[in-house]
Amino acid sequence: MWVTDGIDCISTEMKSNTKFGFLGHMRLLGLKDTLLSETPPGADDEDVANKNEEAYAELIQYLDDKSLSLVMRYAADDGRKALQILRAYYAGKGKP
Repeated sequence: MWVTDGIDCISTEMKSNTKFGFLGHMRLLGLKDTLLSETPPGADDEDVANKNEEAYAELIQYLDDKSLSLVMRYAADDGRKALQILRAYYAGKGKP
């Protein structure tokens, strides 16, 4: 499974379900909110950083080479930032 457009799949037969499947997977791991929301006030910074790194590790397993290169260059170990970069890049906004 390859991911582009942030978290959409390249293969046409899986395209409609990949985004939701990936987010569902992240929810089961307890990492969905880490990817999609800002850090809540009063949250344990170390716990948030650890979850963000875990989210990054899960996300990169689904990326194609181009997307992986972007993420590794601009958002190493930062799942939230990696997803934002991918969404911006594939939405046509250009390089991060």
